[in-house]
Amino acid sequence: MILSHLPSRRGLAATSLALLVAPLGSAFAPVALADDLLAHRAVYELTLEASERDSRIEDAAGLFVFQVTGSACAGWTIVSDIVLSLQDRAGGTIRTETQYRAFEDPQGEVFTFQTQTSTGAEDETLATGAAERLADGSVTIRRFESDELAANGAPGTLFPNQLTVAMLEAARAGESFVFATVFDGSHDAGLAQPATALIGSPVAPTVTSAAFANAAPLNENAAEADHLAPEPERWTDFPPPSRAWPITLSYFDPLEPDSEPNFQVAYTLDTNGVSDGLVLDYGAFSLRGVLSDFTAFEPASCVE
Repeated sequence: MILSHLPSRRGLAATSLALLVAPLGSAFAPVALADDLLAHRAVYELTLEASERDSRIEDAAGLFVFQVTGSACAGWTIVSDIVLSLQDRAGGTIRTETQYRAFEDPQGEVFTFQTQTSTGAEDETLATGAAERLADGSVTIRRFESDELAANGAPGTLFPNQLTVAMLEAARAGESFVFATVFDGSHDAGLAQPATALIGSPVAPTVTSAAFANAAPLNENAAEADHLAPEPERWTDFPPPSRAWPITLSYFDPLEPDSEPNFQVAYTLDTNGVSDGLVLDYGAFSLRGVLSDFTAFEPASCVE
């Protein structure tokens, strides 16, 4: 899954849900997209988990709809929508909507993205761009709205699904601490971001075909957040994941890498790349994301 495009601590800006990171100390090599990642759509109901007194946040509610389709040979299309309402202690409400679209090619050489965020009727931002990997493993990042080169990512910079694969490889190898430089288009200045993750001991997975065999259609609130493309063919009997790992993932501002994390999320990650049990930490308050609807899709066919 891709989690970095979720709102950050700084103004709830958008971030991606593929959960990410390469084994500590390993030499960089572009990571092929794994055959066993599952194309799927997941709907998470967001509620307030905790709030410090100084945060002025009294309540929060929303939905996070995440969809990834494609395959290891066709590349992956990532589409997600987040609708979040925050209520302050004076009774005021701030409503934020974020739409994130991205495509990662099969070789992990090219990544394109678009993020649209609105707060209220008139406050809207749009960021579009692409990153291309060079021969030395670094990436060139361009923002389309300014038609200028935004930045370069250092050799070893990973894209979202590469990060998911790399973190799963680390978990299977028994690694407990991993880090990477991540680019998913979520940083305000278009930069790649340092990320670190702690991986716990394996646990039983919860997202199985049996668990969601009788799932109801998306409710009205989910449909409001769900501006997704037509879905591919459903896969009702997808192979079950063999295990999952508790993850605590932190993103840092590349301009202030020694500061507190911009965003931190805890969750469980299944062997097929599906996430459950989200806790999104913004410092002064945190949100819990409970998986309420899940649909698996058939992998996209490969063109010879």
